[in-house]
Amino acid sequence: MEAVKGGGRKDAGRLQKTIDRYNTELSLDTTDQIRKRKSSPGGVMYTTPTCGYCHQAKAYFSQHGIRFTEHDITRSKKARQEFEALNGRGVPLIVIGDQRIAGFNPSAIDRALGLP
Repeated sequence: MEAVKGGGRKDAGRLQKTIDRYNTELSLDTTDQIRKRKSSPGGVMYTTPTCGYCHQAKAYFSQHGIRFTEHDITRSKKARQEFEALNGRGVPLIVIGDQRIAGFNPSAIDRALGLP
């Protein structure tokens, strides 16, 4: 790789300004997303204790500060009835507002919460 002649400190200064601006925009976006997640109504998650995808979904919600109510369909008859009324075929079954998400799908979760 060949060194670029000229510019030197000017180019380095411009590059640093671009990096700083990008980092500021990135942190603002992240802050906005965190606020939206924390102010979102959250969701309801139907799970079972042995479901790996359920554990991933719960971790995703927790790591991103998304509120949720968990219903274990193996321990609660009422939860099982609600799950079946939602035509649940597998877990996790996530309900956010009027949207039903079958399985663990981070993109669908973010869309349901109105996040980019």
